[in-house]
Amino acid sequence: MSRPPATQYSIHLQVTLDNVPGVLGRLATEIGAAGGNIFAVDAFVAKGAKLDRDMVVNCSSVEHQSEVVAAVENTPGVTLRAWWDRTFRKHEGGKIEVLSLYPVGDQDDLSMMYTPGVARVCNAIAADESLADEYTIRKNTVAIVSDGT
Repeated sequence: MSRPPATQYSIHLQVTLDNVPGVLGRLATEIGAAGGNIFAVDAFVAKGAKLDRDMVVNCSSVEHQSEVVAAVENTPGVTLRAWWDRTFRKHEGGKIEVLSLYPVGDQDDLSMMYTPGVARVCNAIAADESLADEYTIRKNTVAIVSDGT
């Protein structure tokens, strides 16, 4: 049984839509048909014949993220400008120092910053150690080591 879409696998989409009736509806339908759950649609900016929108879509796995992105890319009247995994984005440069680098205001934030979101980032680093510089404080840290003499 597959997992339901959840915040820990949510993606942020930046899309440009043709400014004609029905395009946003088609996009929402395609995301839903791919099993994605639209969590948020931010304000839009109309630029004549085009609309720029930011959206958050909850997915159920990394593979599912790719399926949702493919559905968006194949929706007529929609151009996908950029997308990212929200959990990994919050871990860029390391997520916590003395204070959290990002506000942890609710359970949605906590699930990406700590459990279960942090496990995804840890597993990715375990599989590819080069990711440690991007998703931890390692690149921003200097170690001073002494034997006490």
